[in-house]
Amino acid sequence: MSSLPSPPSPSSALGWLCGLLATLIWGSFYPVSRLLFGQAEETVDPLSFSLLRFLLAALFLSPLLLLPRQRTLARQMLRQDTPTLLLLATLGILAEGLLVFWSTKFTTAARSSLMANTSPITTMLLAWILGRETLSRRKILGMSLGLLGLFLFFYSQGKDDFVAPDSPLWLGDLMAFGSGCCWAAFTVLGEAFSRKYGGMLSTLFFFAVASLLLLPVTLLAQGGTLVGNASPQFLFSAFYLGALGGGGAIALWYAALRSVPSPRLGSLGFLSASLAVTSSILLTGERPDLFLLCALGAILAAITLMNRP
Repeated sequence: MSSLPSPPSPSSALGWLCGLLATLIWGSFYPVSRLLFGQAEETVDPLSFSLLRFLLAALFLSPLLLLPRQRTLARQMLRQDTPTLLLLATLGILAEGLLVFWSTKFTTAARSSLMANTSPITTMLLAWILGRETLSRRKILGMSLGLLGLFLFFYSQGKDDFVAPDSPLWLGDLMAFGSGCCWAAFTVLGEAFSRKYGGMLSTLFFFAVASLLLLPVTLLAQGGTLVGNASPQFLFSAFYLGALGGGGAIALWYAALRSVPSPRLGSLGFLSASLAVTSSILLTGERPDLFLLCALGAILAAITLMNRP
């Protein structure tokens, strides 16, 4: 006689809750960014906004350095792996963060989310090229589905309340896809680095280094000022997407990993694009057409197939 499955432990349930909250915050990135550009575009400079967001995320995670063990690892990181740190911060935070945020100025939140969330497909492809992954039939089928989703996407004419008649949607789409490619490279190249120094400490330094790299560019572009006449929407969005969406969501995710196995927790990532589309409909008046919905379904199915254990 088989025994009944045991109920989830309180720590496991708390882990799932932390993972779900992190996913909800990440899924809301696109509509919040799109709302910011739509309602206060004249006060939003992507460089200064991204710099403030990176700084807030680093500040949120900085209490880690109060722990002696983390300070020791930080010194080791700076002595031994500074070039790798610079490369990963440039790819995974600076380039990815700038591109995905800037994309929402030109394209809708749903389209940006869909293109950025193709990163698991490009991650798998890059890992295969570098000899770190084998391609089974299931993974090849998943990649084929993902390509079909991209093909359907380019027939989509989805709009929202902020799309002007001459708006270059294709530019935002390409920027979002580029952000996904940067994240794929960051994921593959940064795996060993993150294992060596820990995910949260690595993320703290990625945000800090990205801030230092972006600071002189922002000062030069803004004529010596960092923020200028920032609107309340600008400051609130920077706090939400930086402190909460950067540092807070990452802290929640790593807290979840303490009690939930990473393959199971990773399945929550498949919700991100769906949440972005749903919240975009509610917040920005997104009007997805059939092609966009089919593309979303194909890409989510592709990611599911490719990541199934």
